[in-house]
Amino acid sequence: MKAEDLKNLSSEDLQNLKTHIESHLNTRRSGEIREAYRQAEALARGVGLSLADLVEQGTSRRGRKTTGSGNKVEPRYRNPENDTETWTGRGKKPRWLAARIAEGSALEDFLINDK
Repeated sequence: MKAEDLKNLSSEDLQNLKTHIESHLNTRRSGEIREAYRQAEALARGVGLSLADLVEQGTSRRGRKTTGSGNKVEPRYRNPENDTETWTGRGKKPRWLAARIAEGSALEDFLINDK
C-alpha cells in the first residue's frame, strides 16, 4: 500500500488498518518466539542439557559475569558529625557532603586520615 492510498482512507479505516496490522505483528512475533524457543531447546539438547539447565546456569550467581571486580572500595571521606556516613569518592556525592560543601567547607576537610 502506498502513502497516497493511506491519505484517501478515513480515520475509522486507518484505525481498523492499524488494529489489523498490530494483530498480524503479534501473531508473527509469537511465531518468532516459538521458533527461537525450539532452536534454543535443540541447541541445549545438542550439548546434553535441557533448556531449564541453561536458564538456571544463566541466572545463577556463579555463572553470571559482573561489571566490576566485586572488591569493596574503602571510604575516603567521612561525615565528622556521623561516623557511619562515609563516601568512597565514586559516584554522586552524598547529600550530607554536598550540603557541607555548599556551606563553604572543602572536600579535603572530610578526608579519612587512616593512612
